[in-house]
Amino acid sequence: MGTIFLMEDCVLRSTQDTLFVGPLPQDLIRRYVDLLPPELRVERLLSQRFLRCRIDGSVDFIFGCGRALFQDCEIRSVFDGRTGGFAAAPAHALEQKEGFLFRNCAFTREEAVDDGSIFLARPWRDCGLAVFEDCSYEAHIRPEGFDPWLDSGRDKTARFIEIPLRPGRVSWAKAQMES
Repeated sequence: MGTIFLMEDCVLRSTQDTLFVGPLPQDLIRRYVDLLPPELRVERLLSQRFLRCRIDGSVDFIFGCGRALFQDCEIRSVFDGRTGGFAAAPAHALEQKEGFLFRNCAFTREEAVDDGSIFLARPWRDCGLAVFEDCSYEAHIRPEGFDPWLDSGRDKTARFIEIPLRPGRVSWAKAQMES
């Protein structure tokens, strides 16, 4: 059994990288071996639950490779002077069967955030996993929903699921998990 972290009825506010859902991806653990204390270099299963929280940000403001449930949360895009952004940047390994689960969340915005300027997610690593189940979206969410992270090819391996899948989403978004 891994560590379980629970936050209820909280507000987390920043712009970029508001909430890191650990642990670090393996390549970063190796890269920062001389900088990280031993307790941060050990891979361990982390489960995080966010219930009725509000998480504010602009770019990759929910990121990492831990397992996290966001239940009945408000995921709020804030204006920081940039013309676009990304709510989530998952970095899960292929063997991870659970990643970020946004269940019954409301994706909202500050008034200054433009229509069609925010992606729901982009894969920080090759097999990033994010599920959006029964969520509501304001007009700031781009119709295609998801971004491939430049020319990284991660759209070939990203696991982005939306239930129900909205019309106009990218072709590589799925309506359910594959077995």
